[in-house]
Amino acid sequence: MSETTWTLWIIEASNGRYGKIIHVYAKDEQHARERARNWLEAHSHLPQVHCKAYPNGFQIMHRWLPGSIRVGEEL
Repeated sequence: MSETTWTLWIIEASNGRYGKIIHVYAKDEQHARERARNWLEAHSHLPQVHCKAYPNGFQIMHRWLPGSIRVGEEL
């Protein structure tokens, strides 16, 4: 099985005053938006969407998210 590296992406959806975030691991921004599609559709009332890659990881509260993961190609 062949493996590839996916990067951590933080996606924020907001309306300028209120926002929510989700994190996904993906190959690039387009793939991140694709993987978060259902979440984005569920939050369509928050039309401003910003995506940012965090290849060095990201800390949320007391939890550290690694900047990348290795996954099998079939995913």
